[in-house]
Amino acid sequence: MGQPIECTNAYRDILHSKLSTMHILTCDANDDSDAVQGLVDSYVVQLNDAMNDAVTEAGCKHAGAVYETNKYIKKVFRRRTRQCIDRSVNNKYQKLNVMLKNRKLSAFWNVIKQ
Repeated sequence: MGQPIECTNAYRDILHSKLSTMHILTCDANDDSDAVQGLVDSYVVQLNDAMNDAVTEAGCKHAGAVYETNKYIKKVFRRRTRQCIDRSVNNKYQKLNVMLKNRKLSAFWNVIKQ
């Protein structure tokens, strides 16, 4: 049914050591969405590799609470990163819409030219 306690504890310890060596995901507000997407994609790949390697090294099967948690974490992380990227893209267009609506055409075109 469930994973043995030794397997779960070993997985936790191995995963903790692997995640502690990873760098923190950072990006600037000035980065374009393609660069941010590339950073997020590579970070997700690193997370997935760390989790899969930890499962293999701990001798756990791809079933049970650890596996379901891994699937859930990946799903939530991807959803949140998509939301953040969409929000940053929408903020740029929202600023343009406000300028156009307020008839600040010179500011609007200056942003477009950048």
